[in-house]
Amino acid sequence: DIVIGTPGRLIDLIEMNVCHLSEVSFVVLDEADRMLDMGFEEPVRFILSKISLARQMVMFSATWPIEVHKLAEEYMDPNPVKVVVGSEDLAANHDVMQIVEVLDDRSRDQRLLALLEKYHKSQRNRVLVFALYQLEADRLENMLRRSGWKVVAIHGKKAQHERTKSLSLFKEGTCPLMVATDVAARGLDIPDVEVVINYSFPLTTEDYVHRIGRTGRAGKKGVSHTFFTNHNK
Repeated sequence: DIVIGTPGRLIDLIEMNVCHLSEVSFVVLDEADRMLDMGFEEPVRFILSKISLARQMVMFSATWPIEVHKLAEEYMDPNPVKVVVGSEDLAANHDVMQIVEVLDDRSRDQRLLALLEKYHKSQRNRVLVFALYQLEADRLENMLRRSGWKVVAIHGKKAQHERTKSLSLFKEGTCPLMVATDVAARGLDIPDVEVVINYSFPLTTEDYVHRIGRTGRAGKKGVSHTFFTNHNK
């Protein structure tokens, strides 16, 4: 049997006594760094405490912060195999042309529309716009729709079926313009994104690297365009 779940839902099932993990022999912890960033360290530790020590464990992490290192030391074999793809040093994808534009906060909407005219006039190529917060993502989705663009949005407060539908429309090219927050877009496999536009400057270097890493994948070239305002100083 295979169980795939988020920490919160898995704990619900454990406490409801409908999911027993004592005989689990293989554990995969995906997006380990992001999971700890989002405050799931205690739930993850609780779940691991319910699993037999006679297990094989695999952790996937885009970055290697001290918190992930400690978790690996505590719950994995003393000498785990470590596989590094690329460099352990956090670095942006060299196949992405990075453009940072300093502008007034109130001019971002008009500049975004101008960039879409430049990069997305055909409305066929995939363009991903990043917002910082859920309310901002909703506002951008509505603004772009009113301006005549076919657009979808994904963020944490949208229902799962809405996110699944939006992602499907984006992937298949029916609606190749998407607004997303960092949490919603992290870990998604979205092929052939040509342009990433950071409407809001990310809070961390890691978030910036992950955002622009949505384009320029599998040896292809990409473009990232980032807005920087006085609020970001």
